[in-house]
Amino acid sequence: RGTGTRNYVLGFQCADGNVKNIFEQEGEGLMLVSATSDIVQVSSPVWKSSDAHCCPSEEKKTWFSWDKVSGGYVEKDSTKTSAP
Repeated sequence: RGTGTRNYVLGFQCADGNVKNIFEQEGEGLMLVSATSDIVQVSSPVWKSSDAHCCPSEEKKTWFSWDKVSGGYVEKDSTKTSAP
């Protein structure tokens, strides 16, 4: 898809003088929608094979929830809708 750009959403936790990466997602057009201590939501464009690069036809929203066992966020759910 040409020379598109990559976006990154990162989350870190500081505890006892140590920094730990607790969230990391990347993708073309990726955007942070919302973040709390329990839930992170991101959105990204989705192109069909017939879409021009300027005009993705869908948007995917993905929710991640905090997982106490792993000490990070894990994918919980996602939905695709028509692009705005």
